[in-house]
Amino acid sequence: MAAKKLGVREDNLEFVDYDGAKHLSAERLRYSCEYSDIICGPIPHKVEGMGDTSSFIAEMERNPSEYPKLIKATANDSLKFSISGFKEYILKTRFFEEIVEDF
Repeated sequence: MAAKKLGVREDNLEFVDYDGAKHLSAERLRYSCEYSDIICGPIPHKVEGMGDTSSFIAEMERNPSEYPKLIKATANDSLKFSISGFKEYILKTRFFEEIVEDF
């Protein structure tokens, strides 16, 4: 696994598929101390607790100080999570930056 090779332990990651993302709570992620980053591929526009905002990604982009750091997983200018890009996504996280600083 790419994360393990970079020194990121598996228990520091949480994977949510498209269907699981439908049940993400925007309010749970707002001001979260539990998550430092969100690597986001294709997800539903609406998630729980968003109110009238049209897109969860747009909400995070409009209010970056309220949410974990957003890293959009893209390929060919569209949201697409790829295993080959996973290392690149991990390298952009605050979590990884803190690991590097600790060495």
